[in-house]
Amino acid sequence: MITETISSPDAVERSANFIGMQSGYMFSDHPYQSPSRRQTYRRYNIAAITENSPPKWQNLMKATHAGNKDAYRQLLDEFEIWLRQYFTLQKEKVAKDKLVCEILRTVHTKLATCDPSKPVLCWLLAIADFRLNQQTIEHQIH
Repeated sequence: MITETISSPDAVERSANFIGMQSGYMFSDHPYQSPSRRQTYRRYNIAAITENSPPKWQNLMKATHAGNKDAYRQLLDEFEIWLRQYFTLQKEKVAKDKLVCEILRTVHTKLATCDPSKPVLCWLLAIADFRLNQQTIEHQIH
């Protein structure tokens, strides 16, 4: 039954708080020079992310891949809560609502690329960082 796999909102928020506040511990920035712009890529500490991932996301992702629509809705709801909390703690000024919508849209289109045997949070962070970089670049251009 799906109710057994639901994470509490408090657990999701605690995870986002931890990941957002431990930036020095969790990842390091690495400049990458591209022909048109300088971007920053982050390398995350997988062990720390795995340890602080919201509970039950692996089970929700497995159920989602199996076609469970309730698990999919619950996973997107938890992603939204997590992302809003995570971007609240970021130093960069971002259009949080627009960014969260873009990330959730990307999650929907790239759902099949997530390996539920690996930490789902790592996959979500990769998407979030990519979209954050895109938004930063767009903001610099305009």
